[in-house]
Amino acid sequence: MNQLGFAIANIRTTEFAILKENFSGEIDAEFGTAFRIGANNEETFIAIHFEVQFLSKEKTVIKLAVECAFDIEEKSFASFLNEKNQELSIPGGFCRHLAVITVGTARGILHEKLNDTDFEEVILPSINVTEHIQEETVILKSK
Repeated sequence: MNQLGFAIANIRTTEFAILKENFSGEIDAEFGTAFRIGANNEETFIAIHFEVQFLSKEKTVIKLAVECAFDIEEKSFASFLNEKNQELSIPGGFCRHLAVITVGTARGILHEKLNDTDFEEVILPSINVTEHIQEETVILKSK
């Protein structure tokens, strides 16, 4: 098995809001999620941006966006680079692993932000990251 070296370098909460005016008495069972993946070739890091929205009668009540940046070992990062095509190909399994870490981080941030509010019972449930990230992620190098 090929081991890819990495470490969490930075965690940022890029957005958080509680929109009480949209709350109609209960949180919907359905919630929205989105992932974005970025990279920096010079600093050999990959960033996973995760957003979640909790709804009440299809209106956003709670919104959280978190970004985790991961330092990737130089040798591992180099294995993702395709200089000829000017792109970075990140293996799907590795991307999903980083996304799972980011979702877990977001879960903790959400818990702390909602503590001592009317919404402290809201917990980010398990998310099947494979539904969002199925195959390798290809990022074109910026010129």
